[in-house]
Amino acid sequence: MDTRISRTLVVAVVGWIACWGCGAKGTETPLAALQGKTLDVGVRWARVPSGDPTRVGSVVLGLRFSDVGKWEGDACPIVRASATFGGVALKPATQGGAAQCSFESDPACGQLCMDASWGTGNITALLETLPQTVDLVLKDGSEMAVVTIRNPAPTATVTVLDLVEGQQVRYGDSFHVQLQAQPPATTEDIQGGVYVDLLNHGTLPISPDPASGIDVWRVDVVPQTLPAGPQTVSIDYETQSLQFDSCPSDFACLGRSHVDFGEFAFQYAP
Repeated sequence: MDTRISRTLVVAVVGWIACWGCGAKGTETPLAALQGKTLDVGVRWARVPSGDPTRVGSVVLGLRFSDVGKWEGDACPIVRASATFGGVALKPATQGGAAQCSFESDPACGQLCMDASWGTGNITALLETLPQTVDLVLKDGSEMAVVTIRNPAPTATVTVLDLVEGQQVRYGDSFHVQLQAQPPATTEDIQGGVYVDLLNHGTLPISPDPASGIDVWRVDVVPQTLPAGPQTVSIDYETQSLQFDSCPSDFACLGRSHVDFGEFAFQYAP
């Protein structure tokens, strides 16, 4: 997921390298004292690398609050809280406080308030159980926030109906895939987020084709530019609006999810 949270984690890693051993500058602040709190969750269950049938699950969590982005220096809140996702402990990445960097000429050094974020160990085993709901728990000595996420990573089995692996496909051809949602997810849960990624070459149009059968979708091979030869498509699901069964009254909750359903290779002939 190329999201704000992902960028925050990259910045955190760079910061650790540039200021190894430095402590965050700011004021330790309990969760209960933070104002305008927003939890931002990103869930991913995908092949790494492409072509490997094994899917790896990961999650990132960001906590924003009203002080983030303000120039408060030593007054920037530092958040020391633990976070778990379905019982899996998340690793602190940033804890708020003032921005740290290695170049004193940077005007943000030691002044600009940062958000807090957590990364994951590995939630692959959790996602493989196809949980209908998952509790995300954020807590410190002053507060425990429990957020319940519905269908954090819905998945489906993919069957290509018209082609065999490696078959030749020409510009303007179409083929059909059957996407069978895996319970507890339903067709309605996934249909708004299905897309076909033509790896390294953009996406292909996909749309439900009920005239061809139940849960059947049509894929049109109409890339703008695509060299002749072997190509791989990845049939994926993505939503920018995770469903929350519960969110604490003093927080706002938002998030996104990405799931790799499956890959299929063909020979492209323009």
